[in-house]
Amino acid sequence: MARTYLFLQSVGISAEGIRFRQHRSDEMAHYAKDCWDAEVETSYGWIEIAGHADRSCFDLSRHAKRTKTELVAARLLPEPKQVKFFKVLPNKKEIGKVFKGDSKPINDVLEEASEEEKLALMKEFESTGEATLTLPSGKQVKLNKDFIAFELGEKTQHEEKYTPSVIEPSFGIGRIVYCIFEHCFKIRPHEASRTYFTFPPLIAPLKCSILPLIPNPELNNFVQHISKSKIVCDIVCRVDANSLRRVIED
Repeated sequence: MARTYLFLQSVGISAEGIRFRQHRSDEMAHYAKDCWDAEVETSYGWIEIAGHADRSCFDLSRHAKRTKTELVAARLLPEPKQVKFFKVLPNKKEIGKVFKGDSKPINDVLEEASEEEKLALMKEFESTGEATLTLPSGKQVKLNKDFIAFELGEKTQHEEKYTPSVIEPSFGIGRIVYCIFEHCFKIRPHEASRTYFTFPPLIAPLKCSILPLIPNPELNNFVQHISKSKIVCDIVCRVDANSLRRVIED
């Protein structure tokens, strides 16, 4: 949002005409954790020109779930540490024999279970000898030692894995260009018919204008030399063709 604020000023929109509005909970997109619109004041009122959505880890977690691919980043820990881990080990062969059509949903639930869910299953299994699973259809099944096992262990952890968050900025280029024209449009106080634009050099279509004032053909060489030197330096310039035409005609 700060970069957007600086960008809008750099292209000619006045700081006083920029504001950010936070989305209400009832207008927030389902994937967004937070969202702020950049708005610019114009003669038509405040216009939304850019949105900034904090999508948190919605995208990567959904993709990971669908593709069954671990989409995470990792950062090194200041010091290695010992951590406990546990795994759920389903006996897919026995599950397939007994539960038949429910075998795939059972294996999917076990594979997609979070660490907290796995821990709860392990505690239930240790206390009752069975682990209760709720399938997507709502059906509940109980798995005993013939179908499921848990492995406990300890390992040295050197890095921490996490699912990165995604910030999605979305800019309306046409609206921004319109706001630039309006904010850069100026009227002279004492002569309303003489209007002009005050584009910042960053976006000005012309950086330099060469205006020959004396109708002398010999000056044309200097004009061309100046023009070429600007082009070599990648400076967009324009030579007043009317002035040169008058010089040639004279």
